[in-house]
Amino acid sequence: MGDPNAVTAGTVLLLEDDPMFAALVCSIVEHTAPEFGVAHVVRLSDALGHLASGRVDVIITDLNVPDSRGVATVSRLRAAAPRVPILVLSGVSDPDVADDAQGRGADDYVLKSRLSAEGLTAILRRLADRPAGEARRRGAGLGDNSMRCR
Repeated sequence: MGDPNAVTAGTVLLLEDDPMFAALVCSIVEHTAPEFGVAHVVRLSDALGHLASGRVDVIITDLNVPDSRGVATVSRLRAAAPRVPILVLSGVSDPDVADDAQGRGADDYVLKSRLSAEGLTAILRRLADRPAGEARRRGAGLGDNSMRCR
């Protein structure tokens, strides 16, 4: 559990339909980058709704969620949030898919099987420190269809 009195510097929007992997990502962020709050959603439609609130500093997404498949997920997120950095965490190890995702707007692509706490924290902080991420910084409120990581 995070410190309820902790100051949140930014919000990470996590789009992930696997509850165990989502819990892992939330735990990593909570323990290694506590300055970030995490809003977890399972469906792209909920992520798009959350982005409409304008309170996201970094998006972490899987490619395949219940209402979107493949790199189209990145395309739709990028269209909705042209200035928010996107990190893809995927089980798809095809380099062509990774290149396509980055070509459609992903800032980084990491295989789920190679995820480490240190690596995720470094990428998250690097992406959040980008000028584009700072321009979108608006706080850490969570929308109705998101769940706090706890």
